[in-house]
Amino acid sequence: MQKQTIKSLLDSFPEDVDLDAFLEQVILLEKLEIGERQIAAGNVVNHEQAKKRLARWLN
Repeated sequence: MQKQTIKSLLDSFPEDVDLDAFLEQVILLEKLEIGERQIAAGNVVNHEQAKKRLARWLN
């Protein structure tokens, strides 16, 4: 995650920042960035593969 992204996020919060809420947002953004990189690299699972993987928990 870029430092500028964190700065922009912090600037979007009110002056009295709730640290827990801020950290939750940082973690969410980081996970989204990781997911986007995985998609760009082709590291994805199609619908049928996902259904097969989830079947063991859904049955």
